[in-house]
Amino acid sequence: MRTIQTRFRSVERLEHFLELQQLEDSSQLLVQIFAPLRDKNLENLLTFLIKRLPSAVCIGMKTPLVILEGKILSNQILITFSQFEASEIITAKQLSPVDAFEAGTALASQLSHESTKAILLFGSAMEQNHQHFLQGVRHRAGDAVLSGGIACDERFEDSFVILGDEIIENGYVGVSLNGESLYAKNYFLHEWEPVSKDFKVTKQEGNRLIKLDEQSAAEVYNHYLDNELLQTIPALQLQFPLLYQHRGRYLSLQAMKVFEDGSLCLNAPAKLEQDLQIGFANLQRAIEGLTQMHEALKDQPCEQIFLYSSLARVRYMLPFHKQELARLNDCASICGAYTMGEYFSDESDTILLNHALSVLVLSEESVSASHFPKGYEVVPIRSGAYQTIQRLSHISQLSSKELELLNKKLQFKIEERLREIRKKESILIHHNRLAQLGEMLALIAHQWRQPLSAISATATGMQVKIELGEWDESYILESLGNIEKYVLHLSRTIDDFTDFFKPSKRAEQTTIRALIDRALFISGALLNKEGIEVIVKVEDDIPFRTYSNEIVQVLMNFIKNSTNILKKRHISDPQIFIKGYRKEGNVIIEFSDNGGGIEESIVDKIFDPYFSTKADSKSMGLGLYMSKFIVEESCGGELSVENGLRGATFKIVLPSL
Repeated sequence: MRTIQTRFRSVERLEHFLELQQLEDSSQLLVQIFAPLRDKNLENLLTFLIKRLPSAVCIGMKTPLVILEGKILSNQILITFSQFEASEIITAKQLSPVDAFEAGTALASQLSHESTKAILLFGSAMEQNHQHFLQGVRHRAGDAVLSGGIACDERFEDSFVILGDEIIENGYVGVSLNGESLYAKNYFLHEWEPVSKDFKVTKQEGNRLIKLDEQSAAEVYNHYLDNELLQTIPALQLQFPLLYQHRGRYLSLQAMKVFEDGSLCLNAPAKLEQDLQIGFANLQRAIEGLTQMHEALKDQPCEQIFLYSSLARVRYMLPFHKQELARLNDCASICGAYTMGEYFSDESDTILLNHALSVLVLSEESVSASHFPKGYEVVPIRSGAYQTIQRLSHISQLSSKELELLNKKLQFKIEERLREIRKKESILIHHNRLAQLGEMLALIAHQWRQPLSAISATATGMQVKIELGEWDESYILESLGNIEKYVLHLSRTIDDFTDFFKPSKRAEQTTIRALIDRALFISGALLNKEGIEVIVKVEDDIPFRTYSNEIVQVLMNFIKNSTNILKKRHISDPQIFIKGYRKEGNVIIEFSDNGGGIEESIVDKIFDPYFSTKADSKSMGLGLYMSKFIVEESCGGELSVENGLRGATFKIVLPSL
């Protein structure tokens, strides 16, 4: 296997170069072209290659920077000729459809065979789901390693890929390298680590990251980096990417552009509820990673290395990046370009990388990589500015972890406190229920007195008639019918009270009128005893769903409180007013009386637990507290109070479930 490279200056000079290198046309010749612009120079080059090397396989992509003999060149067209000796090269293209996974499977079905060892892929569809594309290729490509990347320009606004003499602005091209003697191995380096707290993905659609912790991604960046994000994405994200954890290590997401609403278009989708963090490069980890790669490479067959690197490494890791290129160039001939996302797969994983250096090692012979010079080590970066940044990054990481630990401790304490509060609330509810049970027994007694007296009187009348011999069959049947009616009334009373005390937490269909009627029926004896007139007005009584027993309990509590205040203040014509209606999709019940209202000094306290205006010790001061808890916590509504002209008005607002 032989690889040579050159910059393209003119067709004449390229012809001279090919003659000097004695490079002949062959179907086993792979030509890679990396160009910064789609211009006349590029078109002339492609036309020349098709005529001069018609059997060769030619692919390429747009890139602002290239790698030539370990050096980084800007705004140059780089041509790499790789002559394979015993490997077959197959090429294919796929225009971008709506579904990226289908594009990957379609492309791989043309490229992959039993002897396929590696597939090079270049993509120009900048807003496509490139992770799904890779998974589609993997689905059909078997164990072949995948390498390559996403084409881009310096401003990340335009891209294209090349196949033969065709320039494709929205699609994918690929070549497969096939042969029993071909050795292919993939590596990558990624050194960005988190320097912020976790942000939860709370809204996303496809490749569009919309919300992090219920904020737009732009708001998160602007808050932490004090930067005008709309003008700096995706450049800013090259330095401070969003990181996620994958199989125990951090990887990056790359934003392709920012929308006006602050959401980001990514080259692969984030997952809902996924934790993301803002990252920054750690060069100490980079040194360790390069050393480990060297150890892995030095005993592997290695004739040629194809590199596909993120532009972030040039912009923010340049001193170190030059070292890693030089060290890899000591292993074998290297060539490559810079991308907006790096395709990668090995025997265990298929990933769209970002901010990474992807290294594809190829060999047709069992030739080990050259060893680094004896005693070699990567030279640490001595820049004072860089060391300061790294120390600040380290402080940020530690602070973030400490804050995260503190937040978890606080969250645990909050949850523990909430459990205690809920336990106390359940005890309050139980105590309130017991208090109401006593009141209910008194109400049942009131409800039962009249029908029991009627049954007794009817039975006595029947007995007297029989003893005097003055009865007839019609009289007996009528009396028995009356007794049956009274018994049914008693049974209905028991059913209503039993249903009220059943612990049901399921919403059921009811109406405003039904809720009010149940509360008035149960409290009827008390209202009759005190001579209180109840005036009910219900508008728009359409059925809705709510927790009926709970709302009836609240209404009964209002009735009891109104009865007490009307009696205490000796109101000559005591009245209770209940109004029900719908407004803006909610069900509203207003309850008031003519008792004169609540003293202004205590209006803000009446919903507090254990607060009572009653002088006797029998009142626990839980009634209105429990009413507010039931309406707002159990039923998801609102309960408020205000003084009117006649007295206090309690307002229940319920959602229509």
